Amino acid sequence: MALEDCFKIKDVSEIQISPLGDRIAFVQRDVVTGEEAQAKPRQVRDIYLLILADNRILRLTTHEKGSSYPRWSPDGRYLAFLSSRAAESQIWLLDMISGGEARQLTDWEPGIEEFAWSPDSQRIVYVSADPDKGGKEKKEDGVKSDDPYVITRTRYVFDGVGFYGDPREFEHIWVISLAEPKKPAKVTDGHFDDKMVFWSPDGNRIGFVSNRTGDDDNNDNTDIWTVPALGGEVRQVTTHAGSDGGIMWAEDTSPVWSPDGQFIAYHSTSEPNNLYKLTRLWIIPAGGGKPKCLSESLDRNVGTIVWAKDSQSIYGLVPDKARIDLYNFSLRDGRVSKVFGGENRLSGLALSGDNRFFSFVLEDSGHPSEIYTLTQDGRNLVQRSSLNQNLLDQIAVGKEERIQFKNPDGQTVEGFVLKPPDFNPATRYPLILEIHGGPTYADGNSFSADGQLYAANGYIVLWINYRGSSDYGEAWQEAIAGNWYFKEYDDLMAGIDFMCRKDYVDPQRLGSTGVSYGGIMTTWIVGQTDRFAAAVAERFTVDNFSSYGVDDTPEYYEKDYGLPYDDKNFEVYRRTSPIFYIKNCKTPIMLIQCMEDHRCPLHHALQFYMGLKKLKKSEVQLVLYPREPHGIRELSHQADRLRRILAWFDKYLKR
Repeated sequence: MALEDCFKIKDVSEIQISPLGDRIAFVQRDVVTGEEAQAKPRQVRDIYLLILADNRILRLTTHEKGSSYPRWSPDGRYLAFLSSRAAESQIWLLDMISGGEARQLTDWEPGIEEFAWSPDSQRIVYVSADPDKGGKEKKEDGVKSDDPYVITRTRYVFDGVGFYGDPREFEHIWVISLAEPKKPAKVTDGHFDDKMVFWSPDGNRIGFVSNRTGDDDNNDNTDIWTVPALGGEVRQVTTHAGSDGGIMWAEDTSPVWSPDGQFIAYHSTSEPNNLYKLTRLWIIPAGGGKPKCLSESLDRNVGTIVWAKDSQSIYGLVPDKARIDLYNFSLRDGRVSKVFGGENRLSGLALSGDNRFFSFVLEDSGHPSEIYTLTQDGRNLVQRSSLNQNLLDQIAVGKEERIQFKNPDGQTVEGFVLKPPDFNPATRYPLILEIHGGPTYADGNSFSADGQLYAANGYIVLWINYRGSSDYGEAWQEAIAGNWYFKEYDDLMAGIDFMCRKDYVDPQRLGSTGVSYGGIMTTWIVGQTDRFAAAVAERFTVDNFSSYGVDDTPEYYEKDYGLPYDDKNFEVYRRTSPIFYIKNCKTPIMLIQCMEDHRCPLHHALQFYMGLKKLKKSEVQLVLYPREPHGIRELSHQADRLRRILAWFDKYLKR
């Protein structure tokens, strides 16, 4: 696998089965190069159609602005989607019976974030801000002025968005009819953000998720609400103190009304602002009442859910030890059972309208994402797309294996090892420890382009699901609460010790790298030990005190450590900051930071870089990418990043 191969991988998402069950719409992400790119190479998302009769794939949209969020009308005639091809993101329609070009349905100035079809296919509900309440004044020519942001609210910045001032833009719910799409009716109002819209089966009510505590800048205590489809009194359905409705880490996790209209299924956490609590599956009577947890016996998160047609069970995706499996949750007897699973990850779950089959995206460590179908009984798995097969036919990929070892507390820790495609057990290889972010995330059983590139260049790659990682139960996630980095470090070093006992690993040629929380752990490691010959820290923080109030997640610092302004809390903030141990760093380290990152702000990299330069104990290089938020978007920067990381490790680990 060469560098350019990393950008040939086709990513698949947003599976949508047609009402007749004969076709699947999906989103495919491609890299556009050459004349088609019209400028420099770029990533584009477009909508494709899979014909299940013969697995043919047709491209439905082609536009430089891309398209996403495909949704079938319940009668099967239209496929609606979002695209910003006409300024802000708008709803467009493809006539799937008559054919023809897509036509723009909405012309809504603030743009549209999400939408949902009514059961009768005649209306669409969407989420957007008011069209005439921008947070910044505009000049006559429509260009934003250089006037200052005037800020009075607690939350004033978000990664990928930037700073926002007053007056605040609240997102509300609007309904349009296909007959009169230019006359939207506003269904909700007030100083609240309303999101994750969904219809009742009879089309009379609209459900949504909203934080109406009056303090949504300081808590994530969302609830489910419903409102008449024509507008009227808003009814609160859930009253739990945690986050009821959707979750950040999984796609398509809006609440779902049961087909018989009796219940609403949803996700919930047990405490607000708690990063470590499991996201469980609940149901509640649609009119409100006593909720019931369907996943109480399962010590795992629950992701995307779909109702069975008879409303007697719910299917959901469940992450378990770096796998993501399909489960059934029965309303009749409360039974929880696995329907399908293996050494792979599922995403984008959909169930055909007649309950005959599921469709989802499946990937594993040796294969990028592809579309599969599975009969409702968990049998007859069929691969429907082979979008990445041409690439796999041209390259050799390394083989990944699961490992287990003990940490200093005697607990079993799992990790994954990727070996070079031409692995020779008689050879001693350098090893790169790649640390995942989150921290509530898990590595393994997914196709890692970075990992395959490192392996192709002669490295053993090691991933470890340290304490704090998801997929291993709530106690494992909560183990690091209030005391970041210490237990994670113990688990990572136990994994390194385990691998260094292998004859094929050279303990003198170890490297460490990671992004976000993985980058933080890399800066922590170099302040605790000099056993690594080189390190690369990306998009990280090093000082908890100076991060509080500057990044876009202050609630997590406050939840674990309290406010940093009294002496006791301040001591914890400092003791758990990697920069507190910078004087111990002797490891050559490259620091990679994005200049518009509001999750791990720029000043952390600058502080750490200056400290290392002044201490003069280790070689350090600082790489800054302009215009980039926490996730690097521009292809030229993505490619440059990989080149630099490889060159840095080659310099120190291949001597």
